[in-house]
Amino acid sequence: MSQQLTLNIESETSPEEIQDMILRTNEEEQDASPSVMPPPDIIAFNEQRSCADIFRMYQKGQIEISPDFQR
Repeated sequence: MSQQLTLNIESETSPEEIQDMILRTNEEEQDASPSVMPPPDIIAFNEQRSCADIFRMYQKGQIEISPDFQR
């Protein structure tokens, strides 16, 4: 895959500054790219539950409403 990078550079910009700009731009693009694979230590799945189901689960102690962390 070929990529093209366009930078607006002033004439007094040094080669080191240009290289730094390119590196920072590449890092920003990598950070902005969505991850294809989730981390291996996270398990997530979707479930459709009604409010009544969630309330029953809370009454039975099957879910915790105030955990130490929130998503």
